[in-house]
Amino acid sequence: MSENIRRIFPTPTLACLLVSAWALVSTIVGMSHVALEPIPNDGALYAYISQQWLHGNIPYLDVWEHKPPGVFALGSLVFLIFPNTLTVLAIVEGAFILCSILGIVLFIRQLGGSWFSSSLAGVCASMACNSFFYHDSNNLPEVYLILPVILSMYFFVKAGLPFNGKWIFFAGFFAGIASIFKPTGLIPYIAQLAFLFLLWTWMQRIEFKKFLISAMTNSLGVCMAWLPFVIYFWMYDGLLELFDATLFYNVKYGVASQKPFYVIPFDILENIQILSSLVVSAFCAVGILIVHHFLQRGKSSDHYVSEGNILFFLPLVLLWNLGDLCGALAGGRNYTHYFLPLTASLSVTAGMVYALSVDHLPQKQNFTNIRVIIVSLLIGPLLCSQATDIGAMGRLMISPPSFTYAWKAVAEQIKGRRVPGDTLFIWDYLPAIYFDTQMNSPSRNLDARLLDVWKQDINEQQSEEIWTELWPDLMTAPPRFIVDKVKNEKEVQRGGNVYKQFRDFLGGNYRLVYENYGHQLYEFEMTMKESRPHANPRYHHSVSPGKKK
Repeated sequence: MSENIRRIFPTPTLACLLVSAWALVSTIVGMSHVALEPIPNDGALYAYISQQWLHGNIPYLDVWEHKPPGVFALGSLVFLIFPNTLTVLAIVEGAFILCSILGIVLFIRQLGGSWFSSSLAGVCASMACNSFFYHDSNNLPEVYLILPVILSMYFFVKAGLPFNGKWIFFAGFFAGIASIFKPTGLIPYIAQLAFLFLLWTWMQRIEFKKFLISAMTNSLGVCMAWLPFVIYFWMYDGLLELFDATLFYNVKYGVASQKPFYVIPFDILENIQILSSLVVSAFCAVGILIVHHFLQRGKSSDHYVSEGNILFFLPLVLLWNLGDLCGALAGGRNYTHYFLPLTASLSVTAGMVYALSVDHLPQKQNFTNIRVIIVSLLIGPLLCSQATDIGAMGRLMISPPSFTYAWKAVAEQIKGRRVPGDTLFIWDYLPAIYFDTQMNSPSRNLDARLLDVWKQDINEQQSEEIWTELWPDLMTAPPRFIVDKVKNEKEVQRGGNVYKQFRDFLGGNYRLVYENYGHQLYEFEMTMKESRPHANPRYHHSVSPGKKK
């Protein structure tokens, strides 16, 4: 490392301050997207469920969604202290990302990397994790799971050979915490078990007994992370609903949503294009391992984890990369935010590859030029992407988006007409209206999106099961308001008998009171109000809060 770079990073304190400043600016830029332009879909749904949990309506029992309870619990905690706005959740997201970046820096240091390589990994993560490209919604579980994933890997490395004791337990515990936000949070746990298996079989660094103890201790940590939620839902007789939604449904969802195999490579390329330099680093890491294997073949290797050998842990991090990629593809839809965890794991890989390749080069001018070129190639594409984001942030600040969206106008109409006890049902996926009005649905199904009558992404039997539950709820306690979108004749035909049945029910009992850009608001006919059963915010299949069956 040249004297100039040494002067830039003479002490770890200054290195951390510089990286922290970069991370803060990057996070402000990144979170401006979700703070200034909140997107009314998944994030609003999770926020609404968080609101309802505070009001006594339990996830899965009273409001159905297939995400694990972590994002709802975090939202409830935030709303318990701060106002019910999506902006405050954007600030919380930013805090999680900042802590994740710091965790990446400390992880590289724990491996024995220099402060420069650690800081470089932090800078890469600052730009990658905050990219507008991966934040196509707000209040994302993928944002919240990155920090516990980093902590899981940090404690695993800290445990060292023979990988048992309290640190390996904490590694499993934080992997469990990550999985409470999304099932793919278990990827570090799976990568760690795979690495332990390699240590026992291929690398022959631990005995089978120690492998078994390590795996069991790690697994115990995962179970302990889930234990409070298991106890809570068991108390409300909701344990079956918890696992049915977060495990069994997600498996069916992923299987039913898979695209043809030949499409997957194109989806991968599309979603990781801005991470091209980090992906190259991962391929370089594979090359380093192959070269090291052939050079060391037939020789006795006596390197120890206690020395902070980065090369020793490189297979672990590559397994982590591969796991994040498989996790992004597991859902089948391949949305861009599914690839967000890769931004962290690939940044770690880039820092490790730099440390292995450059940290120990002689301190000569020629090698200094090589360092400058490598750093430029690594952060250049990320810097270009962030420059684009800064321009977009400027446009949002100069001309903030209007809040007269169609859904917002419909929500305002509902708030002006409703009275206490009124309920709402929305056929299409518009959770922001629920969040804005804080109204209940007569069914735990807030809308008909799980039927997938337009895309046919789930099988017919599962669609029938959902409709069998939803239709009696609507008939038993017809909601005061129903929101539907205008659909052309072809869309109506694609909806089949299910949508026709719903439209007949709508036409016979409701009148159109408001329409805005294709969004239609219907109100229960005044002449039929006397015969309408009073809508109960607790549904017929639920348990009253505070009581156990």
